[in-house]
Amino acid sequence: MAFDWHDPATWPGALAGMDKVYIVYYPHLAVPGAYEAVKGLTEEAKKAVVKKAVLLSGKGEKEAERCEQVVAGSGLDYTLVRASWFNQNFSESFLMEFPSFDKSFSSPATSNMAPVHRLG
Repeated sequence: MAFDWHDPATWPGALAGMDKVYIVYYPHLAVPGAYEAVKGLTEEAKKAVVKKAVLLSGKGEKEAERCEQVVAGSGLDYTLVRASWFNQNFSESFLMEFPSFDKSFSSPATSNMAPVHRLG
């Protein structure tokens, strides 16, 4: 079944027969329209008798937190995944140009600590 974030008519068919849904809004929860789309999909999930929703969210972003509140307040069993760099392998685009790519990776430091795991 086709699913299109920009076509709510596709949502009921995509949810039919599902008991769990993993919500990943493209391109990101911080863009205009994300809140309305997540709210609409969550409402459709309840109509489809989905039991659990997992939302891939952002880390400390107000727009993402609004979407989290929709899922958390829906009455569905839920999990919120607050990923900072989800599935990042540092092997694309400009990152490959770093001379020390095979040894270390540095990013601007903040007061928040976030783990970075590199496999391989």
